[in-house]
Amino acid sequence: MTHPTTEAAPSKDAASPRTDFWLLLALFVSFRLLTLLLLRPGGFIRDWSDFDTYLGIAALSDYGLYPFRHFWLEWPPAIPWLMVGAYKLSLLLPPWEDPRFGFIAILGAVFVLFEAGNFALIYRLARRLYTNPARITRVLWLYAGLFPPVYAMLGFFDGVALFFILLSLEWILSRRYTLSALAAAAGFVVKLTPIFMLGVAARALRPAGSLRADLPSWGRRVALYGAAFAATAALLLSPFWLAEPQWLLASFRATLNRASWETVWAVLEGYYGFGVVLGDRLNPAETAFAVHPATLPWGLISLGFAALYALLFFRPADSRRPRPVIAFTGLTVLLFLLWSKGYSPQFLVYVLPFVILLLPNAVGVGYALALTALNVLEQPIYFVMLPAEHGLLSAIVVARFILFAALGVEFGVQNSEELNLKLNWMRLALAAMMLIGLLAFVPKGLSAYRRAQLERSPHRDLIGFLQTQTAEPPLPLLLTDPPLYRQLYPYLRRDYRLLLAGGDALYPAAPAPADLLAGETRAWLLASSSQGSDVQ
Repeated sequence: MTHPTTEAAPSKDAASPRTDFWLLLALFVSFRLLTLLLLRPGGFIRDWSDFDTYLGIAALSDYGLYPFRHFWLEWPPAIPWLMVGAYKLSLLLPPWEDPRFGFIAILGAVFVLFEAGNFALIYRLARRLYTNPARITRVLWLYAGLFPPVYAMLGFFDGVALFFILLSLEWILSRRYTLSALAAAAGFVVKLTPIFMLGVAARALRPAGSLRADLPSWGRRVALYGAAFAATAALLLSPFWLAEPQWLLASFRATLNRASWETVWAVLEGYYGFGVVLGDRLNPAETAFAVHPATLPWGLISLGFAALYALLFFRPADSRRPRPVIAFTGLTVLLFLLWSKGYSPQFLVYVLPFVILLLPNAVGVGYALALTALNVLEQPIYFVMLPAEHGLLSAIVVARFILFAALGVEFGVQNSEELNLKLNWMRLALAAMMLIGLLAFVPKGLSAYRRAQLERSPHRDLIGFLQTQTAEPPLPLLLTDPPLYRQLYPYLRRDYRLLLAGGDALYPAAPAPADLLAGETRAWLLASSSQGSDVQ
């Protein structure tokens, strides 16, 4: 007689997706809190982030000047007023040696809360996409291991805007459209970009059957969503609109009229700098915001992207399933960034959640790492270390444009396993492009770095003089100053045998100057003192 087999009951220690989530969330938040206190966003290359700008804005309140009451900014009011609140709280603490510490710790802690919210929302979205607990946990691990969200949290507030985008998406998938509109509107007063959730919601509201037959009903639902968005945004902005509307108008004009930066459009317009908004922020009638003139037909470019979006919008898709809705949201983000006049490295945080959610595999990690590498090459390597290498920025923005376009294709075929498999040729081509580009950049980048550092060096004239006095075989060059030895070595190591003297006074085993020059008939001596260097 046979008996039906039964599955063994899980032990109390068996991991579950919910348990994994809480463990990962604890590690995720603690990692970011400690990063906020113990790491700098510029590392060894620079010591600066937008927090320095935020502190300057908030500190104007010491003079009784407040954002959107006495001056305009290129962002909506929510975060600037959060900056003021963080600054006022920081004044209650005695200043640390670095006066930025209290302000950054308080404002950054708020950003960590939103980062935790992003992590939780990615978990909820992953649970909608996958039933396998291991796959859900993999999504969380992959996102937790990404570098750009941590970097962005340390200096920018785009993670806050991302939270409202993901929250609006989660509520769309829950069919709670009014709440989704409220979340998107809240994001709009943080940063204008969440307005594109109107397009995502409109597509998700499409009827499953014939659109023509249900067009009036669909139109009403879209109008209600738009009305909820507009009413919420108006309510949140009303304290500023009713009190001093000219500052909000100046802010919107600055957003619409600023020049292109860090995109293919900026390179086509001959601009190789970062995003700058000009103008007198104390002048509510300011109109001169652009750092360079616009030469491209922006109307035609916008019309072309609108036509492409409409084409993708009306493609057949089952909006009752989460994958098409999440994929279309990611596609909307990519098209927005491809169309946008400007790009800043922190904007990558809007793309990465969708990469990891939809491609939690080697392909997705490859895209994430490639885009991360481009971000680092752009900032700080290009802008801080190699600002004269315009060809590097051109290559970066073109490569990013191609990768964003390729990701758009990846997101667009999410519903077809057959089409997805056919993309392997595109992935191999992209990997080859990135590898060849990296191999080509390394020697050129190192050479450009040497040139740039020589131009900045206070010993440039000395190096130039010594390079004109070379001999064969290379003569010894005896130095007594260790920092100077390290400064000269990269430029003179092929022309001279650089020798550092003075070690015998500190370490008995080190050779004396006479030992270093034993058997030499000619040598250069570069003696250093508090008055400077003397070549003999």
